[in-house]
Amino acid sequence: MDMGALWVVILLRSLRTAFARRSQSLALRSHTSLPDAQALQNALDESNNRIQDLLAFQQSQAEQIEDHQRTLQGVTEKIRNYSFEHTNTTIALHAHYQSLLTTSRAETLQLQLQHQGWQAALSRAAEYARLALRERSEDVLPYRRKIARLKDENAILRRKVGWTDIGDSDEEVDEGLGGMAVVRGEKDGRGL
Repeated sequence: MDMGALWVVILLRSLRTAFARRSQSLALRSHTSLPDAQALQNALDESNNRIQDLLAFQQSQAEQIEDHQRTLQGVTEKIRNYSFEHTNTTIALHAHYQSLLTTSRAETLQLQLQHQGWQAALSRAAEYARLALRERSEDVLPYRRKIARLKDENAILRRKVGWTDIGDSDEEVDEGLGGMAVVRGEKDGRGL
């Protein structure tokens, strides 16, 4: 049942009530005096005017209700559109941020893998450097052993011949004429 029909029902009930009251008042008067035709016509005109006033009031109320319903429908539609647009914007924003997070995670993972690769390469390079240093020292070691053996042998031979032992010097030693040891680089008069 719509609002217009509800108002008509209310109006008719109020008219019935008013008509019943009027009839009762007329009935009370009729016991005392019979109403004349003019009084009945006045009561009928008054009732008709009252009916017309109530119908006009009902019409204005129906128009006002219809106007409110149109306004409410327009506002509801605007709110629905706003809500739809806001939901779409929020979903798009979440999707954008999710894609940025995914990209950032992928870049971070790639950088971590690259860093691990660099660490592994540096570890291998350090190991190769240690191996090369060890091999070089092992390659130089036989020469040093040979030099030490030759120095020991030289010292023994000098003692046997009676030459002076020059000790353990890294300077270049050259034997001069007559079996005298000449140390190059000395300026004390024994050499040069």
